[in-house]
Amino acid sequence: MKTHQKINYFLCAAVIYVLPCQVSAWPWGPQNFDECVLEEMKGRTKDQRSLVYKVCSRKFPALENYLDTDYQGTLICDTQRISHDPIKVTIDSKYVKIIGIDVEITDRTTNEVHAEHFKDKANGLKFFLDFMTGVATVYLYDDGAELFDYFPCHE
Repeated sequence: MKTHQKINYFLCAAVIYVLPCQVSAWPWGPQNFDECVLEEMKGRTKDQRSLVYKVCSRKFPALENYLDTDYQGTLICDTQRISHDPIKVTIDSKYVKIIGIDVEITDRTTNEVHAEHFKDKANGLKFFLDFMTGVATVYLYDDGAELFDYFPCHE
């Protein structure tokens, strides 16, 4: 190999080595949320798991289509802790329809949607869905008593 070819190989290798680039940008980096968690957890303790989940959900949003605030669709949410049957959640421009109730959207950003429906101050429903993690949280108010549950959703 000629000297100038050796120098070129050395320079290419040095540039690749020192480039300030996240691993996920390389073709051999994590390709999905689960791979990201495995990669990011290397050398970390279990108490850093929530931080890793946040980092990976930013790289690999669970409900990527919904990051577009105009996107409308139906999700399937796993409610196994309260029912064996999953529920459908439909999101349109003004309402989140959940268990037959039109819950008015009060706020929608690229990361989440918030919706509320109240008969009066003591009886109603609040719904939150994080598009990055795909986790929905529902608060039910019944005569002032608050019940809440959370569950994963997918398209």
